[in-house]
Amino acid sequence: MKKLVIIEGLHDGIFLKKIMDNSIGNSEYLYYKNRGKKEQKRYSETDILRKFISEKNKLDFLIKEEGGKSFVKNFFLGNIINFSLNYSSLELTVIFDHDGKHPTQEITQWKKDFESKNNNVTFDNVSNPVKITKGLYWRKFDLYQIRGKNTVKLNYFHLVTFDKSLESEVAEFCNKSKKQITERDIQDFASQVPLKNLFP
Repeated sequence: MKKLVIIEGLHDGIFLKKIMDNSIGNSEYLYYKNRGKKEQKRYSETDILRKFISEKNKLDFLIKEEGGKSFVKNFFLGNIINFSLNYSSLELTVIFDHDGKHPTQEITQWKKDFESKNNNVTFDNVSNPVKITKGLYWRKFDLYQIRGKNTVKLNYFHLVTFDKSLESEVAEFCNKSKKQITERDIQDFASQVPLKNLFP
């Protein structure tokens, strides 16, 4: 199944691309930066998604860099239902930092924000957190629509989150301060993470 991966920013991109490049057979991917005017972005994103899900397209991953955690959250709150219904052939993974917030509490807050924005739709965690590497965890969620007394599963998605941040884990891994870490440090940290652990 083709995978759409939503990430925060540049460092996440360096991290993810290194994992991809290290994978057996070098997984094929397209890296897209979410930039520009709103109308241009909407048209460009739709065009890229259509091409990506085409049977003729042999790419395995579409990585979408949002340019910040707030944009990742906005994408999640505003678009996940559309993606679940209209792009059901895609497996969605969202990668972000908890920035020191308690993971369960932050995800619960995202759920509350999501439910307030989307009537009669909710999601539930259907897996225990799976440790990928120190400070990085994978979780699976099912997305449901509430119809009277019944709930109907629409799709599922994954959250891959750093308890602190990617930069914090890289700094500790390299025994440096966060301000001192380099692109090479991020790549070295990424080299210990197999692709299959990030996308089980």
